[in-house]
Parts: sequence; structure tokens; C-alpha cells
Amino acid sequence: MSGTRVLTFTAALITVIASAAAARSLVRSPVPADTTAAEPPAPAPGLEPGMRSADSIARRTIGRNPFRAHRSPAAIRFRPEAEMAPPPPSPPRPSLSVAGIVLGTDPAALIDGIPGTDGTRVLRIGESVAGYTVRSIDSTRVVVASRDTTYQLPVRNRHP
Repeated sequence: MSGTRVLTFTAALITVIASAAAARSLVRSPVPADTTAAEPPAPAPGLEPGMRSADSIARRTIGRNPFRAHRSPAAIRFRPEAEMAPPPPSPPRPSLSVAGIVLGTDPAALIDGIPGTDGTRVLRIGESVAGYTVRSIDSTRVVVASRDTTYQLPVRNRHP
């Protein structure tokens, strides 16, 4: 956030807190009975007995830290630059390629470069090898999906 936005947000937050405190002061709240005091303190001028002034509520709110439940600093200071670990390296992208396609009632694709296998594998729609599943086969490309990536592989050498 820019400095202007931070100041605007802070001013709006203070306004909301002060408005809530002022509204709270207008609500009649019972004064707890004090058995040790002989006479309750006189209310502020213009207020009915049992009501508090907005100034006293604002002073109480500012005197306490309303944003920290325990009212004490955190045990460990927050330092985002020291806490961030570098992201893990992404796995190497496999060099998948389509050597050929066999069309017909049950199309198949000849796929090279599947990790963990040697040579060319013949796969049909729905078959999986090493976490790679063939989703579709047509005359120009094969769609292969892994856990987090979908590859659209064109045919390497197309012959009429």
C-alpha cells in the first residue's frame, strides 16, 4: 500500500473507533454499585446520571491497545525478509514428443520421452504411464495430462 492509502485507512479506522465510542456513550449503561463510596461522582455537564462522556471513553480506548488481546508485544519480532525461504525448484519439464499416430476405431499414439521409460511407448486414450495420461488423439496432435500440467503434443513428422 502506498503511504497515502495507509494514512487514509488509519484515519478511517480512528474515525470508526471514535464513532463507536460516541455511540456507546449514548447508550445508558448501569453503573455498578460501589459499596465503599458514600456518593457516586457527578455526571459530566449535559449528561444524565449513569452515562459516560465521549472524551472519557476515547481516553480509555487510546490508553489501552484495542488491537492486541494480551496488550503486550509479540515474543518474536516479525521480519518477513528473514523468514522467507526460497521456493522449491520446479521439476524438470519432460521432453515428450509424438513419433506417430495410428488412427482408426481405437486410435493410438507413439510417444517418446516419458520419464522412467526407455524408447517409444504405444498408448491409447485413457491409458497412463508414469503419471501421464493420454486424454485425446487426433490426426494433428495428442493431449497428455499429468498431475498439474496438460501437454498438447503435435505430431513430429507428418506424412500424407
